[in-house]
Amino acid sequence: AQLADPVAGREVANALKTGRAEVVPLLRDAWHPTANRLLSERVAAICTTIRTADSRQLLTTLAQQPDRAVRGAALRALRRFSNIDADDATFRTLLH
Repeated sequence: AQLADPVAGREVANALKTGRAEVVPLLRDAWHPTANRLLSERVAAICTTIRTADSRQLLTTLAQQPDRAVRGAALRALRRFSNIDADDATFRTLLH
């Protein structure tokens, strides 16, 4: 809930960016498909700094959301990850 706060959420997000892999399940629990744009973008920004398979999966989920800003944030974050052939079909679908 604090992560979605316009003011306090920035500090929370910055603190979580220094986290490790154990932060990702917490982010997954905090995020949901109807989450507001700010929360979704902050989750994407945090996942960018935690380069694990779980954070990549969460970013892939975010990249499939209808909100273009959220998709963009997730796709920009995914550029920092290695390409995985299994995701190619998903990303081709997103680009069309």
